[in-house]
Amino acid sequence: MASSEPLLDDSLRLAERAHAADVDARLEVAPNMLHVWHLYAMMLEEARIAIARCGDALRLALAQ
Repeated sequence: MASSEPLLDDSLRLAERAHAADVDARLEVAPNMLHVWHLYAMMLEEARIAIARCGDALRLALAQ
């Protein structure tokens, strides 16, 4: 999630509530990124890394 994301506060609250309910949730905030910055993976190494981390988390969750 971009640090400038309009819904950042809502996302932070959702992650907090998930943790409070003992739900395994992770929210990573990327500083100085713009809304939907993942779409620029061809140009931004940060986006490629973030997408790979999402894939890692999904593989781990599906393996359980």
